[in-house]
Amino acid sequence: MSLHNISSKRMEVCVMNKGMEKMISRDLGMDINTIRESSWSDLLKRPRRTQKAFRPKNMFLVSGNINLAQNRIMGMHAVNMRNNYRNKMLTETHEKEIAQIYSEYQNEIKPLVYYIERRYRKFPISLLNGIRDVFDHISRCYRDDVDSNYIDENIMKAKNHFTRIKLDAYKYVYDTKQHDFAKWKRKYNKYDLQNINDGEFWEYVLESEDEADKLFNEAKEQEAIDVNASYELFYQASQKIDDIFQTIKDKRQYIIKAQWKYRKITITNQVIGFIVGILGSIAATFLLKVDLTKIILWLHNLNK
Repeated sequence: MSLHNISSKRMEVCVMNKGMEKMISRDLGMDINTIRESSWSDLLKRPRRTQKAFRPKNMFLVSGNINLAQNRIMGMHAVNMRNNYRNKMLTETHEKEIAQIYSEYQNEIKPLVYYIERRYRKFPISLLNGIRDVFDHISRCYRDDVDSNYIDENIMKAKNHFTRIKLDAYKYVYDTKQHDFAKWKRKYNKYDLQNINDGEFWEYVLESEDEADKLFNEAKEQEAIDVNASYELFYQASQKIDDIFQTIKDKRQYIIKAQWKYRKITITNQVIGFIVGILGSIAATFLLKVDLTKIILWLHNLNK
């Protein structure tokens, strides 16, 4: 969805979905406020509990480079304020709106960005471009040759870019969840999981997967209609995948039994195949020897 599809009305800064806060904290093993309050340098020094990156390389920057790029972008406004470079057309309302944008970055964008970078082990270029655009529009508000309408326009564009960043970030969160589940299905699909709880377990897994996909598609449809509803639906889609993994955890003992059953059957079939192969070889050798003996005797009798 392009920026012009997002409502042009002034949008209040939204508080991050509480469920998403808990999800980020749980998956990364960090308190959400620790992420908000830590510098990027400190965050990127932390150990990574992640899998390898699983998306095309041209979508990402190598993890760590974003630290320098983002700090450079985020520092633009601080430099302007430190040097007292202030446009006389910048009103108190404008200042509050800009402060609100920074608050939104700190409370919502930063934790989402860190979550995505930790999970992918790379940084999506689209998010970096969005952050760059946000603070480019803010910096324009401090030019001394612009009027109030120009400032209003650029603040609105900065907000719209943040909306786009958050929507993309929620999609990336769902993408990591969906990838983990697809990986689990590929690994466990060969086991007889359909008989767990008389088939209820596998039915729940498949139905929940379908529900997650429906929620995700509904969230995308809501992007241009109700942004807050879209955020909530993206979160629900991600949570639905988490619910599947919780059920998998609850049924772990039955899944282990299914694994052992599969291995037992596999080993039994291999042993039976090995024995049958040996017996076949012995039988073939015996029959071959019997036939050769008869032929030799028959030729010997002919010579007499």
